[in-house]
Amino acid sequence: MKIDKSELAGKLAKLKAAIPGKGAFAGVEGVLIKENQATAYNLKIGIKTTLSVSSDDAPFILCSKAIEMINNLPDGEIEITPDKNSINIVTSTIKNKFPLLDPSGFVEPNPLSDDGESLKISSKKLSEMASSVLYAAATNEAKPVYTGILFEASDGELNVVAVDGYRLAWNKAEFEGDFKFIVPRSAMDKLLKIGMSGDIDISYHGNNAVFASEEYTVYVRLLTGGFLDYKKTVPKHEKEIVVSRKALLESIGRILICSDDKLKPPAVLTFNAGKMVLSTNTSTAIYSEEIEIHGAPDEKLRMGFNPVYMRDNIKAYDAEFVTMSFGNALAPIIMSDDMLITLCLPVRLKDNA
Repeated sequence: MKIDKSELAGKLAKLKAAIPGKGAFAGVEGVLIKENQATAYNLKIGIKTTLSVSSDDAPFILCSKAIEMINNLPDGEIEITPDKNSINIVTSTIKNKFPLLDPSGFVEPNPLSDDGESLKISSKKLSEMASSVLYAAATNEAKPVYTGILFEASDGELNVVAVDGYRLAWNKAEFEGDFKFIVPRSAMDKLLKIGMSGDIDISYHGNNAVFASEEYTVYVRLLTGGFLDYKKTVPKHEKEIVVSRKALLESIGRILICSDDKLKPPAVLTFNAGKMVLSTNTSTAIYSEEIEIHGAPDEKLRMGFNPVYMRDNIKAYDAEFVTMSFGNALAPIIMSDDMLITLCLPVRLKDNA
């Protein structure tokens, strides 16, 4: 097989996320080259891509060291050929051999059953919606289903939701379809990093889903279990303000500079006389800042929050201004723009007990 180094190295870099680590089943720690396709699969996520050229040789595996070598070769055409015992990688001035792995040990992802469900979505919409909620998915396995991203469509609307027990992110868009499945956070993160373009065909059946564009096909094992009833979880508060996203994000950044690494005290949000003040009192520093707002709660309000969680919520938005709504000192803080809604649970302050 003769192929341009930059094309192959670029494709292998995308497949790297699905290559099994050390200690996996023999023969699968690499990328399978079969005709004009390259495939990596670690039993949780599989990625397949189409190459511009086809190999006339029998299927062979590029091991991790061979992939690293290809990445470090000079630009230009490279030739890769298997023989009885080796994979030969040759450029105009470089010759290299790696041990030949038995391709019969490579487990390829299975195609889905023909009776599965399917839908189509633009890669731009998928990326925008999933990226805006990904941060809020749980990272621990206390409740495995919350380590995933919920995709649910009904009544002309697509809802993409993530939750970790302390915060929630929910993005929605107009969409015709009726489906529900949960993609693991790690798989969605890897899928987004591939940078798929054009329309994406999504097929799913049972615990498996396939995301396919013209250039890449991603195989994902879905999560199962009861997901949070997010529509009932987000309260409708009457107290509401509009604030600059940039000003709020910068203020919380300064609060985090003052944070005590050991005690991690909460940040405090105070409303009084039409003003909003963010503050913190730590062993490192005492900080207070008044932020301009439009509208104000009609009563005094003082509440605590985790500044890291709130910062992550704010960073999910692209809008210049966001709406914040509040209940009492122990009610969730809700932020929203036209389509994205985020929730952050408050931290109980001593005088709000």
